[in-house]
Amino acid sequence: MHEQTKMQDATESSPRQGRGAGFAAVRLRQQRRQMEMLTEMTKSLCEETKKANAQPVGAPSAPELLRLRCEIEELRLANRKKDSELAAAKSAHWQAVSQLEQRLHALETNVAAAKASTKEVERLGNQRVLELRKLVSELEAKNAYLTEKVEKAGAEVLAVRAERDSSRAQSEEEKRRFEEQLVDLQKTLQKEREDSDAAKQQVSKLTGELAEKEGELALERAAKDEAANRLEKDFACQRETLESVISGLQRNLREVAAAKESGMDDRALYAEMKARCAKYAEKVQALQKELVEAARQQEALEQQRQQVEQQKRQERELEETTRSLREMELVKEQRERDLQEWEQLAASFVLDEPPSREAFRRHLLLLVNALQALQFEKTTATAQIENLRARMQESEEKLKARKEAEELLEAKLAQAEQRAVHLARETSEAKQQTELLKIRLAGALSATSEEVERLLVSARPVPEAAKKGDSASSCGEAPAQAETLEIKIQELHAQAEASEKIISQLESTKERLESELRAAQQLAEASVTLRREKDELATANSQLTAELQRAADRVSELHRRAESAQREATDLRVQTGKEKNLQGNLQRARERIAALELQLARGAPDAQQLQRQVETLTAEVAAAKERLKLLKDSYTKQIS
Repeated sequence: MHEQTKMQDATESSPRQGRGAGFAAVRLRQQRRQMEMLTEMTKSLCEETKKANAQPVGAPSAPELLRLRCEIEELRLANRKKDSELAAAKSAHWQAVSQLEQRLHALETNVAAAKASTKEVERLGNQRVLELRKLVSELEAKNAYLTEKVEKAGAEVLAVRAERDSSRAQSEEEKRRFEEQLVDLQKTLQKEREDSDAAKQQVSKLTGELAEKEGELALERAAKDEAANRLEKDFACQRETLESVISGLQRNLREVAAAKESGMDDRALYAEMKARCAKYAEKVQALQKELVEAARQQEALEQQRQQVEQQKRQERELEETTRSLREMELVKEQRERDLQEWEQLAASFVLDEPPSREAFRRHLLLLVNALQALQFEKTTATAQIENLRARMQESEEKLKARKEAEELLEAKLAQAEQRAVHLARETSEAKQQTELLKIRLAGALSATSEEVERLLVSARPVPEAAKKGDSASSCGEAPAQAETLEIKIQELHAQAEASEKIISQLESTKERLESELRAAQQLAEASVTLRREKDELATANSQLTAELQRAADRVSELHRRAESAQREATDLRVQTGKEKNLQGNLQRARERIAALELQLARGAPDAQQLQRQVETLTAEVAAAKERLKLLKDSYTKQIS
């Protein structure tokens, strides 16, 4: 009883925590009641035996007493044996019960901890599954969006490549055409240079001949002046000798001559003034044309200067764009370096602590950060692609502007060719005019020499008789011859002035040809610079295409990463299925524990069977714990 009360106090003082502890207390109370009933039954049997022994019985015989004593002794021995067996059984039973209670208490604590951990794992797993489902749905949506954008980008890249190929073919064709045109222009420029050199030589020859002619004309003028002075002196002598003879008739002759000569002089003066006015009008028109041509040349030079400034500005813009492209490449390389460092850090990440809720939260944050980094890289890649497209459009616009500038230069070269042809025509006309002037000068010189000889012959001294007889006729012919001589001299002066003007015109045409040659050389240099800029633009276009290819590779890499994230999500789904299977196993273990508790509540079975069941249950709980640990390790590995 003392042992029973002690066990009762021990059981009552045992910790009653959880549902398993309540079941164990109920079972112990039932067993205690059964033991109390057994003790009461044994007590009643002992009292009945004592009463039976205390009743007076007839004096038995000696052998009966001996037999009874032997039976009593045997019964006492059996009773003692049964009591010892019962005490041993009770002690063994109570020891087994205490051991079972201890094991049950340990199992209950383990089961409570396992339940708490499984609940925590279930909650975290459910939360993780929900978050992963959400992430998977977001990743699927993003993957679909990415695939659409990648397809669009691929289509755009193909379109850009097709446009680039077509533009490249067109640019090559135009380049070939421009090269042919440049070769033709170089040939024409070479021909023009040769023609200009020949024209310069001819002009130098003409200037030399004109200088010689001017010297000859100066000598002839000096000779004519001397002859005129001599003739004037002779005429003065003749006038003085004949004044006395013709003094009476001089008035009438002068009046008649004045009347006749006045009408003739008016007509001649009118015709001469009209011719001079026409010549002056032609000269004024020629000067106006030259002024208009000079203004056009000035405008063309101003346009060429503006084009050169525009080309310099475009070169500066190209340098700025190349500098910005290099800066973008450096930034991109830095980002790729940072991404590689982050990937190495993520690959070298190892958990130093057992997985818990905080660890799962950190891993989820890492996964979210990785997804955000991928999104940021994707946005940066799209922005870079758009920037590259904008730059390609700008380069295409610049190419169009360069093509327009080349067309303008071609037009200017054509105008220069036309001007060269016009100048060649003018030089040929000037040559013809110089030849005509030479012929006219030769004719005028021959005519003047004949006139001078004739006048000299007529001015020689004649005999007295002829002098007296022909005095009247010579007096009438002398002034007419002097007037004709003066007219011839004026014509010679006019022809000399015209030749000087033609020489000045030839010099101006020479200067104009030199300026045109300089302009043609500038145009050739501008065409060379345009060709160089075209090559630079082609290299920049190739660099932009390489950038587009790298961006497309980056987009494919992002697509591959999205697919790997989707595969990880499927792996996590599989792991959640495994977790559910383990949860089912734990539920079955709980059911078996409940069945064992029911068996304990119904009655204490054999100790060996109970030991085997307890061992199997502990093994199953340990296996469940090991599986949960493996599952958590797999979770941590997947997240890391």
